[in-house]
Amino acid sequence: IWDLNGRRLYTFEGHEAPVYSVCPHHKESIQ
Repeated sequence: IWDLNGRRLYTFEGHEAPVYSVCPHHKESIQ
């Protein structure tokens, strides 16, 4: 999934750093 800026949001496999750095508030929704 990509956000409006074209950055990868949910391309994390075992590492949630990319998602957390792009959209910290989305991390709560993922969990």
